[in-house]
Amino acid sequence: METRPSDFDDSIPVPLPDSPALRIERAAPDDLPRIENLMQFYNYDLSEWTPVAFAHEGRYQLRPKAPYWAQDDVHPFLIWVGDELAGFAVVDRECEQPDSDHNMGYFFLARGYRGHGLAALAAGKCWPVSPGAGRSTT
Repeated sequence: METRPSDFDDSIPVPLPDSPALRIERAAPDDLPRIENLMQFYNYDLSEWTPVAFAHEGRYQLRPKAPYWAQDDVHPFLIWVGDELAGFAVVDRECEQPDSDHNMGYFFLARGYRGHGLAALAAGKCWPVSPGAGRSTT
């Protein structure tokens, strides 16, 4: 069983099986609060490169996402490694390049799962979004 080395001696790395089973599932409306919870960690990671301020209560302030996720062109996914929730992705059509059809609006993989090639696999499984965006992929 492979584990990712840790930056801190007292942290516990996420144990991964030799061939971790990666699963991407289209998020249901009931999953959206779970993704908003994961967005706290997404913003934490993002704050390394761009200013992301805490709200007064000590959490990152999220813009309301329900209207965004309600759009037909927005496809949220949960990323699983085995039975463990490992991250999320959101594909939309908010493209900056005129020759693009889809945009990876958000992508987050928890640190313990990084460094194993899982992010590239997960990102690849989110494309193409249509047709079949509601399908679970393994």
